[in-house]
Amino acid sequence: MVLQLIVRGNAPTSTEALNVWNFDDSAPSATTAAALQSAYEGFAPILSDDATFDLDPVGRVLDDATGLLLGFEAVSWSAPVEGTGVGLRGPDASCALISWQTATIVGGRALRGRTYLPYPSLSVLGEGQITGGGLTAFQAAVDNAESDFGPGGLVIWHRPVGGAGGVAGPVVAGVARPEYGVQRRRRD
Repeated sequence: MVLQLIVRGNAPTSTEALNVWNFDDSAPSATTAAALQSAYEGFAPILSDDATFDLDPVGRVLDDATGLLLGFEAVSWSAPVEGTGVGLRGPDASCALISWQTATIVGGRALRGRTYLPYPSLSVLGEGQITGGGLTAFQAAVDNAESDFGPGGLVIWHRPVGGAGGVAGPVVAGVARPEYGVQRRRRD
């Protein structure tokens, strides 16, 4: 089973941004929520100081094989997380990008995932890339998040498609990408 948590990001003059995180549901939901809050606190230096992030109060428990909703979990953070990167906020289309790797193979391919963190601070953005010091801090935050989530905690969930069952693969490594990420919705 997968515990799905949603983090809502807000910044002035921008639309709300959502990050969907999937976790193995074997840990208590409060522990998982606290680890996710710690991760966002680590990401704060690269996120604009006018942006705030908060956990949606209801997590969803899903059957990873079928995608069926099995129940809800009440979750919360002690307080919203505020970005601490000074200066202007990057364009709304620009995000800090984390690439996640698993050791899980689905349909002959390695299962991988991405997290787009909205509202990066221009203080850590250079010519289309995160600057050296900012990238070092970002990678350290990703490494700390992996440690906080614990082995097998964070998963990449491949939803059931075309009759094939879904698969949740535990994250084994995360890489803070130096370039901006731009998320393009598949339905656009």
